[in-house]
Amino acid sequence: MFAIYHQLGYRYGWNLQSINDDNSGDGVICAPRYMTPEAVQGLPVSLRSTSFFDPQFFLPGAKKGRLADFSFFPAVVADGFSTSDYGPEFAQESAHACMQFQCQNGFKYCVIPTRHREGSPADYIDSQMVTFVEPFLLSYNQQASGKPLLLQLILNDTMLKDPQFSNHILNWVTGIDELAGIYLIQAVSQLNAGDNVNAPKRRIWLLVTG
Repeated sequence: MFAIYHQLGYRYGWNLQSINDDNSGDGVICAPRYMTPEAVQGLPVSLRSTSFFDPQFFLPGAKKGRLADFSFFPAVVADGFSTSDYGPEFAQESAHACMQFQCQNGFKYCVIPTRHREGSPADYIDSQMVTFVEPFLLSYNQQASGKPLLLQLILNDTMLKDPQFSNHILNWVTGIDELAGIYLIQAVSQLNAGDNVNAPKRRIWLLVTG
């Protein structure tokens, strides 16, 4: 069974109107880059219960758009972001507040965020575990929301075309018992998109086991 989600981006009002007036979708993906915390919380409870919140930690040091309004964004928590300075205390503070926000607002899923990486770095899994996965899993288990848990991944062409890297990723994510699914974003290179300026820069899939 397939579900259709509207990603709420710039001028997202038409997405909400389309769902409300035409019933054209199963829910929304809330995007803090374009929404204040108050705007997210102001969505109808019935809509939030069929939707999920994307923390958008893709570039954790860049407070783009409304991201600075969210107290749990890494660059806000640590007053900037660098992997050398963003230690366990910052990571846990961010994870706790972000998970609390998702639980309190009654979303269908809880999401562990990720960051964007170029190429296929050897420390990809270790970095994701220390910075995001382990702190978020701890907060998720402490808050015991009962909501299904998704792990967000951003994989680029290099990662996907590297069989060894892909297998490591598959073995890693299937070994995390708490996960109900993967929120996968494929970063599409402009070259592979045929140098078409109108081509999508990413493709999104939500893979849920139950």
